[in-house]
Amino acid sequence: MRPIAVRHCLRLTAVLAAFVLGSAARAQDLIGKLGEHVTVASDTLADIAVAHDLGYTELVAANPGVDPWLPGEGVRLVLPSAHLLPAAARRGIVINLAELRLYRFGKGKLPESYPIGIGTDGVQMPLGTSRIVRKRREPTWIPPASVLAEDPELPGQQRLAPEETFLFDAGARLEGAEASTASGAACT
Repeated sequence: MRPIAVRHCLRLTAVLAAFVLGSAARAQDLIGKLGEHVTVASDTLADIAVAHDLGYTELVAANPGVDPWLPGEGVRLVLPSAHLLPAAARRGIVINLAELRLYRFGKGKLPESYPIGIGTDGVQMPLGTSRIVRKRREPTWIPPASVLAEDPELPGQQRLAPEETFLFDAGARLEGAEASTASGAACT
């Protein structure tokens, strides 16, 4: 990656932070830092996103003009791993739907950030403050009629990949899963 590209990305991040916060960005509002990756012949942006804990959509957006499935060998990619913390209470879990990222704030700990996949494209996600009302370890899943209509060969009840599922009072569900190419994109 050319140094000038990194400077422009950092400058853009600072300008965005100032705009969003209404003042100059504070150092604690920005977590992580931009990185770079030089591709090898077998790379895809989906694989690189998983390897670097990035969302697929954010990686594609940071590298316009790069073919996501065949980027080629020796291509310098920007890894958008610097994130501006959302303007929300800094406790518990905060999900930024526009960014497709989850932020976890713990007492006395640095915030953690993870790419997320959302449900079906076009389905309205609940907005606002919510509480976890139930936790399930090693959950199972019964495909709804809408999913079975798309894939009738799908087996009935299945063991889900996540080790835990959190159900919220707003009807949303958060599932912890291994890194996936669905992170940072619509999942179904």
